[in-house]
Amino acid sequence: MEDSKFDVIILGTGLTESIVAAALSKWSFRVAHIDQNPYYGGEEASLNLEEFAKWIDGISTVSGKFSNGTRSVTVPPYARQYSICLCPTINPALGPFIDALIQSGVSKYSGFRLLERVAVYDGKGSFRAVPGSKEDVFKNKDISLIQKRRLMRFLTFAAGDFEESNELQGKHDLPFIQFLESVFSLSHELATVIAYALAYSSRPTDPTISVLPRIQRYLRSVGRYGASPFLVGHYGGVGEISQGFCRTAAVSGAVYILGRQISTISTNIHPESDVTPAQTTSTDPSQRPYRYSVTLEDIPEPLCAHVVVGPPNCIPERMRRHRQDSPIAHSYKASYTPTCVVRCVAIVEHPIVPHAFSPQNDEPSDYDDHDDDTDADARDSQPEGAAGAADKVLDTEVLVFPPGTLDGGSADASAVVLVTGEGTLSAPKGKYIVYIGLPVISNNPPDATQMLQPYLDAILRLGKDEAQVPLFTSFHTENLNTHLPPAKDPSEKGTWIIPPPVPLGPLGDVADAATRNAETLFHTVIDALDNSEERYQKEDSHNGGIWPRIAVTEDED
Repeated sequence: MEDSKFDVIILGTGLTESIVAAALSKWSFRVAHIDQNPYYGGEEASLNLEEFAKWIDGISTVSGKFSNGTRSVTVPPYARQYSICLCPTINPALGPFIDALIQSGVSKYSGFRLLERVAVYDGKGSFRAVPGSKEDVFKNKDISLIQKRRLMRFLTFAAGDFEESNELQGKHDLPFIQFLESVFSLSHELATVIAYALAYSSRPTDPTISVLPRIQRYLRSVGRYGASPFLVGHYGGVGEISQGFCRTAAVSGAVYILGRQISTISTNIHPESDVTPAQTTSTDPSQRPYRYSVTLEDIPEPLCAHVVVGPPNCIPERMRRHRQDSPIAHSYKASYTPTCVVRCVAIVEHPIVPHAFSPQNDEPSDYDDHDDDTDADARDSQPEGAAGAADKVLDTEVLVFPPGTLDGGSADASAVVLVTGEGTLSAPKGKYIVYIGLPVISNNPPDATQMLQPYLDAILRLGKDEAQVPLFTSFHTENLNTHLPPAKDPSEKGTWIIPPPVPLGPLGDVADAATRNAETLFHTVIDALDNSEERYQKEDSHNGGIWPRIAVTEDED
């Protein structure tokens, strides 16, 4: 049957795979998209609390990408009103991910809320607001005038074209904090805030050249949709948006099969070559034999395709020589530095309101070097009521614990906390989801509960005489997917293509990195298909990319 014949079979509905499925379908390639899970999103899925609890139970003893899952015994009421993302993210307002949403039309299926606050822990039980724009710098009462001038000079440098600048020459590998102190004469405290809460570095040793491109992307996002450079996705974030790309693919003709296990995968490629029978004698693309056949449970007829996109653990042993690894986007390689992260998800019924936010304090801040008394005028000119605004209840915020600032916490890496509430449509009214992530530097097997409990306790004590008791908690470990070593010459084109993993790196890099990887994967698939019928035309795409130009109505524009 023609209904079972496809150009490409894609295994898994993660963000990268879903973007590729949507792009291929829009260029009229026949795509079968399969996920053995009963939900969209794969390893970046957004699950309700009942589904999430079952997912945690399923990784309690598994050693793989996810492992060592533990959780509260009881699941709170209204579990289906929560949307918990396995891959929490914040999304820069300017970047490849937002471009893909607009160019593909998936923006019609997605919604966002601005990230309202970023704050950094000071090691004394308080959080200090992080200036996210030049306006914030001018209003901040914790930074002296001389440090403000130095900070503004750095922000101008970082937002511009710094690659050939004199400031950077010979300092590419210098730790970023040392670079800020030595080149821009910023205080150690202010340099620490920039490194961990503005650039989202994870370690004090992160080299300058790996951090600057990231902070440049974030700074250039300020002002596109509001004062914050970041957007927080509705209904859990990238898991919901993966489903949006799948919906777009289905509208363009892709076939979706969820919740069916793969029974067999076979090939008619000669075991010692990449040639299929009659391949050398047929010039008509429609007459080419299909290389792969995939049989699913409860579906008697196999699905056939010329190319398969899927993870390495799905490749049968005898097919490994036909694999081809789609490379990681070069501009996001630094995001792949963490290879292991421990994670906590907590449900709380009170907002996270730090009780001693720095704008409320009239005492000197550690940001200040107090070499110049002229900053007193700047303090006096602060608008009345601005201090109290920092302590208001917010729906989305990021809290950062730099290394070594919390007793019992990590001395080697920073922990990042993302809080989302009902405004992101991911929690019922009055409830909040708290995500905590901490990169693991040690080679020893991590204990997620032991490593993250101090951070959770510190958050639950904020603004309270007694620590609030969470309604639900879970802990687990996530490892970066590692590929098997290539089984063939990398210069040869394989027809089983391995998609790059999603990075465990900074929250703001995940979606953009997945999008850039999807663009590379798309072209790898086109090359493997030979594009003989020339369905993909670069000149008909948006800026030579993977999305065809579409007519935009005045209302849509």
